[in-house]
Amino acid sequence: MFEATPTESVLAQVRAHDFGADTVLERGAHRIDAIVAIDRGVRALQAEQVAQVAALHDERTKVMGLGQGDPTISVIGEISLARNIGPTAAGTQVGLALVMARMPAVFDLFATGVISEATARAVANEVDSLSVDDVIIADDELAQTIPGMTTVQARHTAARVVIGIDAEAAYMRARRNRADARVSMFPEKDGVATLHVRGPAEQILAAYKALDTWATGLRSTGDPRTRGQIMCETLVER
Repeated sequence: MFEATPTESVLAQVRAHDFGADTVLERGAHRIDAIVAIDRGVRALQAEQVAQVAALHDERTKVMGLGQGDPTISVIGEISLARNIGPTAAGTQVGLALVMARMPAVFDLFATGVISEATARAVANEVDSLSVDDVIIADDELAQTIPGMTTVQARHTAARVVIGIDAEAAYMRARRNRADARVSMFPEKDGVATLHVRGPAEQILAAYKALDTWATGLRSTGDPRTRGQIMCETLVER
């Protein structure tokens, strides 16, 4: 119902539509159409925001000469303050903007709502290690293949494309990622917290399997605790 509605008019048309006047059979279908159209609008707005970030970075780069600071750090700080988000989140958006500026075909998919911001970011993370010329090749190939894919599928596809174009660049990116090991703690409500661990997959898998095996063994002997409780308490004890 809203498929042909221009992106900039989606919100107004959805709000103006009288869903109560639809038949019972039509109402659900029309609401689904509205949800899809709004999703297209959200993606277009996100893409425009990314384009504005890229333009701001370009302007700051031209204004800030040698010895006047790092334009990327400057933009991250400005975005962080303007959007009331942390520097890490702002840096992630600036990074996405810089890659999308080099991938016009994939960005067009983002701007027209064909792919989500999550998918655009996944692709950007994979191709970021490529040279300027190789990004052009990846952009053309990915724009033809990722429409209709989930974010995970697009990420895997982008990884294969990068390996096909420049295996060494893919290897160096993997090395950097594996070296970026860290542990983070996120407080939650009611005296609960989440511990987030990032590291080489085989090491994380080995740690998880050790906890899982230990919990399975204790459960088989009659331990009344849940598997999750045993794994958590064992992790803390060790």
